[in-house]
Amino acid sequence: RSLTLPATSTTVTTTSEHKFPHAVKAPHKNVVYFVPMNIDVIGKLDVESETFSELRFSSLTGKTQNYQGGTVVGSKIYMTPMHKNHIGVFDTETEQYSTIQVYSSSNPQNMVAGPAALIGTKLYACPSTAGDVMAVIDTTTDTLDETIALDAVPNYMQYRFMGSYAVGDKVICVPFGRFDTGIGIYDTTARTWTRRNITDVVPDQESNGYYMYYEGCAAGDVVYFPGANR
Repeated sequence: RSLTLPATSTTVTTTSEHKFPHAVKAPHKNVVYFVPMNIDVIGKLDVESETFSELRFSSLTGKTQNYQGGTVVGSKIYMTPMHKNHIGVFDTETEQYSTIQVYSSSNPQNMVAGPAALIGTKLYACPSTAGDVMAVIDTTTDTLDETIALDAVPNYMQYRFMGSYAVGDKVICVPFGRFDTGIGIYDTTARTWTRRNITDVVPDQESNGYYMYYEGCAAGDVVYFPGANR
């Protein structure tokens, strides 16, 4: 069945597409929060009463290209930046919103796609057009821990990876741009970066444009990611 979001006194109807790219359940209550992309509110859905509301913050500005993914750590949702230089942080207990400055681009575009990966208390964000660097966030202090320089990643129109997934102590980066981007693998213990070339598996990259795979999930020691223009 479907649930219609209310149109009265809401900005939900003012944008036609890509309102909320990601939904995340609060860890300690039956509430789902919607990560904002082309909208300047965080959506809130009480799943028991099926009541939808919008949470507005003066520092959450701009109705286009805000965030693309959300990762829950404790009571907080960490939202990865699209056309932003920061990671958004939303506390589901206090319902307060803040940001963590990460990049310094004068024109941020599609910086990170998909969610960040949690290993221990740190979040790892595989880059899309943020360049050949992996951002690491310390969730105990909500600060940028470091940026890890990666070997040059082949890309198409600057698109590199779509989502970051944790398997043990490794971060798996899903190919987003052309096929020769490969699968990125960062070992957080050995602090080594490698890529698994996949042109032997999917050699017909030209027929699929620049969206190769989209967000997936980790199950045990396997990462599954679905095709986009596949």
